[in-house]
Amino acid sequence: MKRNLLLLLLAMVSGWLLAACNDGEDGIKPVDTVRVGDRVPAFQVTLHDGTTFDSRTLEGKVTVITFFNTTCGDCRRFLPQLEAAYRQVKTAAAPLAQTRFVAISRAQNDADVTHYWTAQQFTVPYSAQGDRAIYRLFAQAVIPRVYVINREGKVTAAFNDVDTPDATKLQAAIAAAWQ
Repeated sequence: MKRNLLLLLLAMVSGWLLAACNDGEDGIKPVDTVRVGDRVPAFQVTLHDGTTFDSRTLEGKVTVITFFNTTCGDCRRFLPQLEAAYRQVKTAAAPLAQTRFVAISRAQNDADVTHYWTAQQFTVPYSAQGDRAIYRLFAQAVIPRVYVINREGKVTAAFNDVDTPDATKLQAAIAAAWQ
């Protein structure tokens, strides 16, 4: 009896964690609105330090945009890789060190994201978004999502929960975008 109850509880928790990574809306498939070769849609967010990130100013530098939610298991596994890539790129030689990073939460408030960022000692710039408006400019479902954008404002690499990159793979995509 205890074993069955434990298995049921495990199944429920697993389902909850998976739902955190998926959109949670029945009938919506993981549709990519933005794909490799596309220009980044126009959007503007306020970062945790009060500065503004505006997608209309992407040209001239390579940029990495990540969508996440800290309750998503796949995101929790990926975010340390993003942080590692960020730290390594920021200490690299130019032009690699000029790469911009922004992590944007999908439907998660500032207090929760800030708490997680602080606990994990992350330094990647982030913007907590309480809704899915910015996220839906890029996709309809599934996180994490990572977009590497070249100096012309076009997506040169895109990753999701199926092919989430480690720090090395992400750095390679960033280096390729500078070419």
